[in-house]
Amino acid sequence: MLMVSILMVKETMFKFIKKFIKAVFIAAILSALVKKFQRYRHIKK
Repeated sequence: MLMVSILMVKETMFKFIKKFIKAVFIAAILSALVKKFQRYRHIKK
């Protein structure tokens, strides 16, 4: 029984970590795009 619960916890943690990494990756891309856009607007002025 204990082994099953440990496996469940590991699987849940793995899913959570994957979601977290994806969220961080998306946030990094968005921030990079925002910086590029701000620089572009600044040059346009």
